[in-house]
Amino acid sequence: MDYKLLKEKLFDISILLMFMLPLFQSKLRLTCIALFFLSVILCYTKQKVEFNPKRIIINGSIYLIIALSIIYSDNSEYALKKLETMSSLFVFPIIFSILPSSKIQRLYENRNRYMFVYVIAIVVLNLGFFIYHFGHYKSTLLTHFVEVTRIAQGPYNIHPIYLSMHIGVAIIFTFFLLKKASKQKTIILLLADIILIAFLWLLLKKGPIIGLGIAFFVFVFLQKNRQLWIMFFSFLLISIITILCVPKLKFKFAELSEIENINTGELTSTNIRFSIYHSAIKVFKKGPILGQGIGDYRDELIKAYEEDSKVLFEGEYNSHNQYLSFLISLGLIGFIVFIFILSYNFIIALKYKNQELILLLVFYSFVMSFENILEREDGVLFFSFFVGVFSLFSYNKESRSLLERNKKVIDN
Repeated sequence: MDYKLLKEKLFDISILLMFMLPLFQSKLRLTCIALFFLSVILCYTKQKVEFNPKRIIINGSIYLIIALSIIYSDNSEYALKKLETMSSLFVFPIIFSILPSSKIQRLYENRNRYMFVYVIAIVVLNLGFFIYHFGHYKSTLLTHFVEVTRIAQGPYNIHPIYLSMHIGVAIIFTFFLLKKASKQKTIILLLADIILIAFLWLLLKKGPIIGLGIAFFVFVFLQKNRQLWIMFFSFLLISIITILCVPKLKFKFAELSEIENINTGELTSTNIRFSIYHSAIKVFKKGPILGQGIGDYRDELIKAYEEDSKVLFEGEYNSHNQYLSFLISLGLIGFIVFIFILSYNFIIALKYKNQELILLLVFYSFVMSFENILEREDGVLFFSFFVGVFSLFSYNKESRSLLERNKKVIDN
């Protein structure tokens, strides 16, 4: 086989594997990332490396701030552990900073193929979990599915909120795939959506559900299509009726209207988060500029729990809010850097009509209000990869636009 063709095949396979990552265990995921990195390096076998530092400066800057916070962290062991877990925040910007423009164009042209692979992977993942546990739980599986996904799958254990996030992203991808799908593919995608929505309600995590609803609203707004508005409000009406008619769903969402501190109110997930935020703000006030450092912020938070609530102290909860977590660990400096990353990518996505990135940022930004998704592999890995990949399309258009403007200036 021709060497050039072999390199192209390796690149395509590595990208497909990256979009299939949820199906793999942690060690195999590292192998896939290494293969992807290798395929990018091989692009430069006889040619000069195209290095774009802007991609590292924008998307990788938060990791540099995290690393620098070790300087004023006492708990270096925990700090290094967090740096390892969150390394995707820097690894992917490095990889994407040397990705040739020709490969970015290839990614762009084949993005629907890659999104379809991810959708099918998430459908297989959920059905696989359900079938695997059906033999043990059978009639009670619908009740215990949330718990068994977290504790009864060995190396495939996954927190329900991260599984829900995978589902949310997969459904977002189907929005775009359905726009240009053939009749056969439309049937497959609609069937996939039905399965994914069923599992999303089964897992019943409010953050991803509401985040997906907001992303759907933004998608419909961007399309300016009357039929989509009718579809959106129909889904909204059906969802509200379903929540009101199903006692478990009604109870879960009713928490949002009765928010109290757990010392005086019921022990619900919403009240726990509300109480956590109260303690987290106290810790933030101790070091508002630089924070407590990536190594010490959790210890300081647990100390606050010891003063505020026995339940929180014994549970050793994290901040359950990524923005608050950065405020505690990195202070206002780290928080502002992170908001800049999200804002810049969102603005550039709007400018170049990068709708996939817009919806991903809307979804992830909302879910981060209720979960520290960048502090677990199942969150940070996929956030970093997806934002990295889809932001490339904006940056590439920006670069071409800049080159065209410079050429006009020179010509004049």
